[in-house]
Amino acid sequence: MSVDILKEQTEERELREECAKQYRYGDSKKILKAVSAYHCIPVMSRKAREYRARFNASEWMLDIGCGTGYYWRDTRGAKLILMDFAFGNLMAAKTMLKEECGIIFVQADAANLPLKSDSLSGIWSVQVTQHFPDSVMHSFLEESGRVLKERFLLEIYNLNPAILLKVFYKLLGKKFHIKGKSGKTVFNRLNAQELVVLWRSIKREVKFSFGYSELFFHPDMYIKPQARAIEFIENFFNKAPWLSRFFSRQIQIKISSGDFYTR
Repeated sequence: MSVDILKEQTEERELREECAKQYRYGDSKKILKAVSAYHCIPVMSRKAREYRARFNASEWMLDIGCGTGYYWRDTRGAKLILMDFAFGNLMAAKTMLKEECGIIFVQADAANLPLKSDSLSGIWSVQVTQHFPDSVMHSFLEESGRVLKERFLLEIYNLNPAILLKVFYKLLGKKFHIKGKSGKTVFNRLNAQELVVLWRSIKREVKFSFGYSELFFHPDMYIKPQARAIEFIENFFNKAPWLSRFFSRQIQIKISSGDFYTR
């Protein structure tokens, strides 16, 4: 890695370690309570369960920037590598997933994956790549192309540049930050077309599909539903993704090898 990337990642690591302090000394219930302020637990747990089940038990998948890893509870399928460069997050994930099998925890940098070439069948990430500076993202894309097997499926969740949020911020007289650095944090809320351009750089024959999630979970607007019923409501609205994109919190991109969906 270049000196510039190391510097950028050092600053980001310090920020993430500071954020991870909220999970320190917490049991799984306390950690989940903290997580519920930022994510819709029922929705993302179902997404993770469905994703992991797409692989068999002999395959490996990587969670980039796993955080607390709460969504992997009670899931089955591929063996998991949970990677984060904040040690505090990994400790919280170990607390959350201590009863789960087939999981390896790794403290490492997404710009320099400590994995063999052609070793992964899947990569998953939730609201992490949106915070990568361009230099880190470029390295991560190269590394992803290197470690993925011929057959693979990636599932990436980023903040969606939803029109509803833009209007909400404008009404409050606030700036809706879409791209670039805001304080110490990089934000890149990319739309579907921008994500396609970005991920084509892994230089593989791939297929893209898009979806939306956490449609009704908006911490900025103090809307944080956690009832299980929200899964079914979200599934109903996702039958019309052209509508969901206007107000959902997250955009989901799936990137796969051409023959993955035939399995």
